Amino acid sequence: MRSARSEAEPPPRCVLVHDGLRIMASGLPAMAADLTDRGIPARVWSLDAERKAGIRRDLAADLAGVELLGISVQWFYQLPAALALARGARAMGFGGFTVLGGFTASLFARELVRRHPAVDGVIRGDGEAPLRALARELEGDRPRLGRVPNLVWRGPRGGVRAQALSYVGGREAVDGLDFGRLDRVDHLDAYLTASSWGAITEGSPRLAPAFSRTHYLGAGRGCSVDCATCGGGRRAHRRHWGRGGVVFRSPERLVDDAVAATELGCTSLHACFDPSPEGAHWHRFMDAIVARGLRTSMLFESFGLPDERFLTRFARTFDHGVVVLSPETADEGLRARNRGFPYSNRALERTLSRVGELGLRAQVFLGYLVPGEGVEGLHRSRRWARRLQRDHGEYTDLLHLPYSTDPGSPLAERPDRWGVRLGVGDAASYVRALTQRPPWRDNLLAHRPAEGSADRWRAATLGVELELACRRNEPALAAEIDGALGREVDRYFHRLAGVVLATPAGGRLARAQLGGVVRAAWERRR
Repeated sequence: MRSARSEAEPPPRCVLVHDGLRIMASGLPAMAADLTDRGIPARVWSLDAERKAGIRRDLAADLAGVELLGISVQWFYQLPAALALARGARAMGFGGFTVLGGFTASLFARELVRRHPAVDGVIRGDGEAPLRALARELEGDRPRLGRVPNLVWRGPRGGVRAQALSYVGGREAVDGLDFGRLDRVDHLDAYLTASSWGAITEGSPRLAPAFSRTHYLGAGRGCSVDCATCGGGRRAHRRHWGRGGVVFRSPERLVDDAVAATELGCTSLHACFDPSPEGAHWHRFMDAIVARGLRTSMLFESFGLPDERFLTRFARTFDHGVVVLSPETADEGLRARNRGFPYSNRALERTLSRVGELGLRAQVFLGYLVPGEGVEGLHRSRRWARRLQRDHGEYTDLLHLPYSTDPGSPLAERPDRWGVRLGVGDAASYVRALTQRPPWRDNLLAHRPAEGSADRWRAATLGVELELACRRNEPALAAEIDGALGREVDRYFHRLAGVVLATPAGGRLARAQLGGVVRAAWERRR
């Protein structure tokens, strides 16, 4: 199937591709619009969303005439799909330049170019100016790749070459981009359906219908803190991408994006950029929303706890408001060690009470395997989750998810400090973990307690039990836990067959006891 685009629009010379996850990096439409406005027609493909919608591409036909194929590898989950696409395009006769970009691609740039002949280069760090320079160089017969900032590429004799990491987008540069230009995305309806926050948080059926078509704001760059498992923290930005601080896009430009996305069919906004939790920047954003008369709904992922002033203003500004909080664990000491902007359990519960009083909703994310949290810690988190559900369940959804080990995260770079062992290191090991059979469950082979692999399975099983328990009081449990999660629980049950696990106290936990936890959760689902 050929790409969906206006007949009056010339065929693209550059295609930027997202695959492997529901949500694309917010910069892809902005970079495609930037190139198009400068005379280099560019489109964005979300192959994951297209497959979910039953759309099948003829890659050979759709890549005809394309000079530059950019493949996003912002998150490590995208590595297998990105490399498969690069190989597939080359096998089909694609003769243009294939470049990868994004956080994960940046970290593994030299390895990706060295080991994968179908990858011609990798742009490290911020991509808009390097991509623009690369596209201009490819217009000539003899591209001078050494003039492209941040580029790692293969030289004529096969050696890996690297240009200096000289471009870091500042306020003026990122404000100059149009992140709301979703018109550059092929099959936009398919993407909005697949990437909605409601679709992603499958255990939250009580979200308003407005959250079925979500625009993810490109609110800024950088971070002010380091969280244990996150590869996008302050040190990673400084060490790997040359960014020494945080850049906020202006509130007015964010509202420009929101208006543009709304005109293209988005009914809600999402923000996950809160490196200054005092909220001053987001207050100015809400002022601008009101001044423009935009009526929409919003999800806000708060890095800390939002204060009374923010919550009150948030409730007044948006038709439906959802505050997303990630305490991760009931253990306040572990929370302080593992994440930036920690807070107490009591403070979180006060915030949830106020969320309910204001007519807002909350989503609370707990996680496993939180570095340093053992089996008893998981039990405490489970009991706390049940209490939160009992006291705040009318307006709060609780979700319990496994934590990934991002490349470039503090945990990935110094696992000994966190008391874990890693099953991954270079890009090849991430690809192996993601593509092994049976399928890899997020982080269980990425980091695990240092004392032994048995603890990995015990924690994982208790994590799944908690994931289900957090939803126990929902009115339609079967609707909230989809078939994929059911199959996952089933896999855990069978993989535990015959296993006897040692408890921290030196006793033994029989398979029948542990399996009973999973079987009970499975029976509740059925």
